Amino acid sequence: MAGLWLEDICSGLLWYCEGDTFHRKVESYRAPSWSWASVDGAVKYQRPIKMETFDSNFTLILGKVGGFRIKVIGASCTPCTIDPTGAVKGGYLRISGSLVSVTYLGKLKGNYSCEKDGKSGHFFADFSITNNHITTIPKPNDTLFVLLLAFYASASSLSSRDPPSGFLALILRNTNSTTLSFERLGLMSHMDDNLNSWFEGASEGEITIV
Repeated sequence: MAGLWLEDICSGLLWYCEGDTFHRKVESYRAPSWSWASVDGAVKYQRPIKMETFDSNFTLILGKVGGFRIKVIGASCTPCTIDPTGAVKGGYLRISGSLVSVTYLGKLKGNYSCEKDGKSGHFFADFSITNNHITTIPKPNDTLFVLLLAFYASASSLSSRDPPSGFLALILRNTNSTTLSFERLGLMSHMDDNLNSWFEGASEGEITIV
């Protein structure tokens, strides 16, 4: 699936680019925004200290974290040729999870930042957000969206009532409010033991990432 394995796609979404100066979104379409193949430059992977395994429905179990969970509903890529492992000309990922809106603050002290209810956090942009290859460039005070993927937790917190110590989430931009279609802009890795402060009031529903 454009460089990611469907059986492990939630974990596969945890790629990020370190240093947006060296990364740019490709000018001509090469892969969906959720794939690392959509950007030029090396990528790294974030791994939670503890990530629960997938069940038969490819669901990421988030344990004792208020019931937050993510589930892949469907995914598809259209290859350019008869080679299913080659370049693609289109694709989508349909996913159900906890989604909250945040305010984009811009690049502050070298970090792309967003805010929710007075709490701010940084994220790794997949490319320079000032890159003019983006159809619509997010500007400070624009609304972006955070989709919870996984959480940081010690082994003890999973066997007790201790909260997780942080979370991993996709940063998304809404490209079509009617169809709930989104484009990936980056990955947020945030340390905060109050997960509910970020995801309180989150909408639980199905979205499409293209």
